Amino acid sequence: MLLRRVTYTETMIGIIPEQTDFEDYREVDGVKLPFTVRVSSVDAGNPVSTRTFTEIKLNVPVDDSKFKKPAAAKPNP
Repeated sequence: MLLRRVTYTETMIGIIPEQTDFEDYREVDGVKLPFTVRVSSVDAGNPVSTRTFTEIKLNVPVDDSKFKKPAAAKPNP
């Protein structure tokens, strides 16, 4: 199981590393998936982001309405 991935992004001010940790692997339809993903970065603002999933579903049909562009906002009078 993948436990950690480190990526590097080149910018004008230098190389910015980002570390992603994968934890709490569980079996979903015969495939082990991480239910906790933690991303750490040296960027200002939010240096650590954690996503914890309670349920993961594979190959579930998605209603086409989810992909429709929202209606344009009406101008205020």
